[in-house]
Amino acid sequence: MNNKGQALVVFVLVLPLIILIIAGVMEMGKLSLTKNEYENSIIDTINYGLDNLDKENVKEKMTALLDKNISGTKNVEISDGVIKVHVTSNLDGMFSKLFKSQYDINLTYKGYISEGKKKIVKD
Repeated sequence: MNNKGQALVVFVLVLPLIILIIAGVMEMGKLSLTKNEYENSIIDTINYGLDNLDKENVKEKMTALLDKNISGTKNVEISDGVIKVHVTSNLDGMFSKLFKSQYDINLTYKGYISEGKKKIVKD
């Protein structure tokens, strides 16, 4: 029996699976990276807001900061020393034209000053 082509046949059959796994890892990595960037921008914006609560137009300046760094819908609420930032965004996947995939990012963070320290928590 001649076994010369068996390894090539197995490789050709397994190659699409390997490519699919690599593409999935890349897709989830991109989504995770984008979500992390959004969270960092929200936290930085809340820190700015907590440092400047007593100044005028803080809400507008915070919204402008979010607009520079985040796409999607942004909502900033300030009441009784509590700043609440809510962001929703729809991201196309790397292979969205192929698989019609779109990911929703929905983040809400709340910041306030308690006992002289800034507290920022995910809501």
